[in-house]
Amino acid sequence: MSKIKILFAIPNFDTCGSGKAMLNIASTLDKDKFEAHILCNHDRGDFFKTVKNSGLKIHVFQYIHPISISGFFRILKVARLIRSINPDIVHSFNYASEFSEGLAVRLAGSKWVYTKKNMAWQSKRWKVRTWLANGIVVQNTDMMKNFFNGGSDATTLCPRGVNIPEFRDETKAVNLQEEFGVSKDARVIMTVANLRPGKGVETLLEAFLKLRAKIEDIQLVIVGEDKNITGDNMKAGLKNHEFEKDVFFTDRRTDIAQLLKSADYFVLPSLANSEGTPVALLEAMSSGLPVIASDIAGIRDQLVDLPNQMVEPGNVDELVQKLESLLSHDNAERKKVIEKQYEVLYTKFSIEREMKDHADFYLKLMKK
Repeated sequence: MSKIKILFAIPNFDTCGSGKAMLNIASTLDKDKFEAHILCNHDRGDFFKTVKNSGLKIHVFQYIHPISISGFFRILKVARLIRSINPDIVHSFNYASEFSEGLAVRLAGSKWVYTKKNMAWQSKRWKVRTWLANGIVVQNTDMMKNFFNGGSDATTLCPRGVNIPEFRDETKAVNLQEEFGVSKDARVIMTVANLRPGKGVETLLEAFLKLRAKIEDIQLVIVGEDKNITGDNMKAGLKNHEFEKDVFFTDRRTDIAQLLKSADYFVLPSLANSEGTPVALLEAMSSGLPVIASDIAGIRDQLVDLPNQMVEPGNVDELVQKLESLLSHDNAERKKVIEKQYEVLYTKFSIEREMKDHADFYLKLMKK
């Protein structure tokens, strides 16, 4: 049996999140069964160097174009370029509703699949994108139920996985005391989320300030892009607050594993329909941090076996109560929470399971 050639297509590597997820799959597929290639619109981006060093064959050309008369001729050109690569499957990691890629791949005679990561579905373009697809990787059960009528022959549930040892090892922690002035005696509550509407970090901040009025030895570290309106508003609201010195903004970082090692607790306060499958939560659990997160799609799948660690999205008082409960745990209770989280991770969300799910998906697709 000849190898199955898979062309993994992603618009850019401007951030490492989606690119890392794709590279994890492409680089760890069984090389006796699969031949992985990568396609990108350009060779810029912070993560492109890492991809280049992977040793995988990389193709760089503008493969996404607008649906228009002039755009259609460009799509035909893309189809010819894809045909020259001759993949059996093109797997799209473009998370937008754009479908020119799917049209080009089908014109090239290859099978086209896409990963549904986010909870967007309003645009009619999603219907066209789905109609063009030979298969769809769905990342949470709410998507499967609400977008794909509970599932079909074309859909496969493949939750994101995490490289647990990468976060569980003795990676050196960031010295928060030296870099930001965090107290060496403080218990650090951390979140990893770019500050934009839907991420709910304002809810976490409000809850933290209420909690800080009762508990002295806690501080909050917010990791994520903060040079925007949401970040500016949050900082302005903190100005001259009595607990302003207990809240720290790091802006966007790439050393997430090291930052998580420096924390004691993790909160993901996302609001409804803002998450598809949040890897930050899995990474925090892998780092041995007790976690609390919103009861919404994506997160719900990850914490279904840990219901006491979910809160109603936007509910400040419930978040205060759940955090206060975690903070009151003695070492034995804390260890029990962490061990249960690891049990969930190894059973459902390991990187090995994600790889197997995708390999099975590709093999099944080639039999159709």
